[in-house]
Amino acid sequence: MKPKPLHRSITFWSGILVMIFIAWVWVDSSRFASDAYRHPYRIGTVRGIVYLHRESAVRITPPATMARHRLGPGAIEFHVFPPPLFARGKQRTIPDTPPEADIVEQVKREIATSPPDAWVVVIPHWLLLLAAITVWLAGLVWRDRRQVRAGRSAPEERSERECSGAL
Repeated sequence: MKPKPLHRSITFWSGILVMIFIAWVWVDSSRFASDAYRHPYRIGTVRGIVYLHRESAVRITPPATMARHRLGPGAIEFHVFPPPLFARGKQRTIPDTPPEADIVEQVKREIATSPPDAWVVVIPHWLLLLAAITVWLAGLVWRDRRQVRAGRSAPEERSERECSGAL
């Protein structure tokens, strides 16, 4: 049996679709800020990052919300490749962030003023895209190896069946 060509593989097209979606969200996050909130967690995307934030349990906020708004030009300095970040609240007083600070620096300063039970994880879109490409390529390599093994074992199985049938 001849293996299906790569362009007919669901693994190939699923990976392409996921990578296009991540790239679209990356570009969209440079113009819009989006987030979803369910106390005490908030997940969102802004200026090239995805963030998951656990707020303090004592904060009074609406039970669940979703928001999306356009970002003004120059509101936050935009870096194409911001670094990843994990930070916990330290409940310290920190001076205001200068307006030219990048998004990761602003997140660090904001979480430092939060109570100790608050935390934030910042994952840049470039890192998500890199992870998707790695998983996609691993899936394609695995698919290829599986088809090569299936192609090698198929004639051997046939010859064994033919030999056993002759007895």
